[in-house]
Amino acid sequence: MNKLFSITFLLLLFALVTTSSSNLIPRQLSQFQLCDSGKTYPLSITTLTYTPNPIVLGQNLTLKIVGTSQVQVDQNSNLKVQGTGLLSFLVYNIDFCNELLAPNVPSGSQLCPIPVGNFDYDITVTVPNRPELKPFNGVTVRITLINPDATELICLEGPIQLTS
Repeated sequence: MNKLFSITFLLLLFALVTTSSSNLIPRQLSQFQLCDSGKTYPLSITTLTYTPNPIVLGQNLTLKIVGTSQVQVDQNSNLKVQGTGLLSFLVYNIDFCNELLAPNVPSGSQLCPIPVGNFDYDITVTVPNRPELKPFNGVTVRITLINPDATELICLEGPIQLTS
């Protein structure tokens, strides 16, 4: 799987499931939840919108992600994405700052570390029109963002919907 495909696919998955139990959940994300509802995660997302919904393979996906972090998101933070079911499958690890944010943050803007406080990202990506993405329609995914010191910043799971 080439690097661009991996980055775009993981951004898509992360963006679809990022939310916080302490905030109103946008209608399009009502099926997503924290992995551990009893845990307080240091990263929360207050706004996440994406269009189109469902996501169309081969077309642009526009995202707006706004939130707050109670801890710094460090360089070399890892985004772990995995399909879930009876067993975990399709596990991907990606450098969150360098491979996911860097292509989408304007030159001269703060990349990583992301400081404690508020953040606001507007991102547009082209969703690959690849046959291997079609089986992901309706699959439950688990997304975990982990700082290099192993601090779990947020963990969410929920289904993704794709169309061609």
